[in-house]
Amino acid sequence: MPDRLLHHSTVVSIQGEDYRLKDKRRAGLREYPFQPDEISVPLTIVAMLAASWIAGLLWNSVFSFPLPSFIAGIIGGLTALPYWELLKRIRPREARNLG
Repeated sequence: MPDRLLHHSTVVSIQGEDYRLKDKRRAGLREYPFQPDEISVPLTIVAMLAASWIAGLLWNSVFSFPLPSFIAGIIGGLTALPYWELLKRIRPREARNLG
């Protein structure tokens, strides 16, 4: 379908700095204030696995059958969101000094 719509189109290459980021760069702010490092990524994976495992234990004790794997994955993935927010709040100065 996109091929039918775009076969007569012309590609226009726009070069230059993004106007939204230009002022942030001038002010010394980074595009992404928190960058993962070699410690935070493995810790996030451990937190996700631990949350999935604990949820599986609780599910099994309440419902007497194993937690479906897709639900365990959702729980583990949702664990990463507040964990990364916590890391951003714990180390805001380090994140600003990386750039």
